[in-house]
Amino acid sequence: MQNQVTDTDYRLEASRNASAAIGWIGIPTRNRPAMLSRAVASYVENTKCVGRDIRFVVSDDSDSEQLRKDNVRQLCSIKATYGVDIVYAGWQEKREFANAMWLSGALPRDVIEFALFGIAGLNTSPGACSNGLLLHTVGDMLLSVDDDTICRVAAVPGSDAEVEGDFGL
Repeated sequence: MQNQVTDTDYRLEASRNASAAIGWIGIPTRNRPAMLSRAVASYVENTKCVGRDIRFVVSDDSDSEQLRKDNVRQLCSIKATYGVDIVYAGWQEKREFANAMWLSGALPRDVIEFALFGIAGLNTSPGACSNGLLLHTVGDMLLSVDDDTICRVAAVPGSDAEVEGDFGL
């Protein structure tokens, strides 16, 4: 297995390349403001704990304007409390982004619509929020996490390592 890349090879390459550090944490969400708030706060607290300045981006596919407003209100509170950069993309923001992409000639309109909004008439748009996160962070390292997760930085079980360093965050 001469051509197999090992985890050690990857870590060595990442340590040589400072830009390999995660620059964004992206969270797709839909209809769960309390879960989103809990998740974002936990990731913010833990990145601060290890001394990293990470930007956050939330792609919101919530059904109602009220749920989107609840998400924005929660995110503004977290942003003010911790002094972090949080970018929010709800329906309106994604619509503006789609129009800008279309006007730039980057992609055909139907491709942009499908990527950011899914298939018209369906109640869900699997992948559309993730696509928005990826498009927003093109060229940067992104860690995408779900809105029902919480972050807890810890050493690998069974290791002697202490919880110090950047852990790629």
